[in-house]
Amino acid sequence: MTITLQLNGKPIPKARPRMGKQGVVYDPQKKVSNKIRCQLLQQIGAKGALRRVQGACTVDMTFYTPIPNSWSHKRTMDVLGKPDVTRPALDNYAKFYCDLMNDLIYADDNQITELWCEKVYSDVPKVSIKIQELKDEEMINEHAKTVRGEVTIEDLNYMIKKANRLGLKDRSLVRVYMQEDNEGKHYYFEVEGMKNGNESNG
Repeated sequence: MTITLQLNGKPIPKARPRMGKQGVVYDPQKKVSNKIRCQLLQQIGAKGALRRVQGACTVDMTFYTPIPNSWSHKRTMDVLGKPDVTRPALDNYAKFYCDLMNDLIYADDNQITELWCEKVYSDVPKVSIKIQELKDEEMINEHAKTVRGEVTIEDLNYMIKKANRLGLKDRSLVRVYMQEDNEGKHYYFEVEGMKNGNESNG
């Protein structure tokens, strides 16, 4: 089972719990989390994904962060689709959305055995999420990289590194393909899912 989701708007980083006046610890993001969970439920229903992921899964998330309004047009065009190295940190974004999908996409985010994240500048802030349930001998598609413009040496090195990590997970790379839209060129790996071949026979 594969579930693809898109949440429009500025990506949200995970905030630390806070303490109220009575010394009670509370989640300051509970209201916004519930609002986004409702959006996810609507998308899940529309896609016909009526059951949660049962076992191990891989999650691929791209955070399209907004460009400051104060930047010049030239600077804005130069960074579109390029990595965003400013705060908040990437893992804070990932934590918010992984927690958000608990009891909704999967029972618990400890089912995520592989997590790929990317944070890039965009003129259309949003979060793209792909959840892939891993099954024996299943062919799956892994998002490798989104490129705006020409592919650079840095882009290639990133994709090679990602391909090598697939090998460490005992997953064979079958082919590389590309899909293009207004966000840029999206490169994907078609790979074989995790196998039982590593289990001992004796």
